[in-house]
Amino acid sequence: MQVKLFYISYRNKITSWEQDYLKKISSPIKLEMKPLLSKKSYKRIEDQKRYEGDLFLSGKADISQYHCFDKSGKVLSTEKFANFLNVSQKVTSLFIGGAYGIHNEIIDKASSLISIGKMEFTHELFRIMVLEQIYRVSCIHNNHPFHQI
Repeated sequence: MQVKLFYISYRNKITSWEQDYLKKISSPIKLEMKPLLSKKSYKRIEDQKRYEGDLFLSGKADISQYHCFDKSGKVLSTEKFANFLNVSQKVTSLFIGGAYGIHNEIIDKASSLISIGKMEFTHELFRIMVLEQIYRVSCIHNNHPFHQI
């Protein structure tokens, strides 16, 4: 299964933590990190979210379905997230929005909304949390006991 993780980034650099996870995540998951560099800053939050939504739409031209991370989404256990990725189409596209969230037009067109919880996190920490869950999904698929710890 192929997972494309799109995310708004304010610097075009993958952290060493993220690189460590990319090395640990193994077959059957092929993970691609897709940073969308947000170079502009708008005075109005809606304008910022629209701009970042446009970045996402232009970055996913070859994908017809995508899933967004949003506080209003469905909270999944690691096992249910593994089932979700397994049942999804061959390519699963996930999107993490910017500091102000995701524009409503993007959310409305999403196949589903996924939530990690109601708390707020920095972008870097949130991406690490998502990568941790994808790593645990790969452990589940490979019958590695780490996901049960």
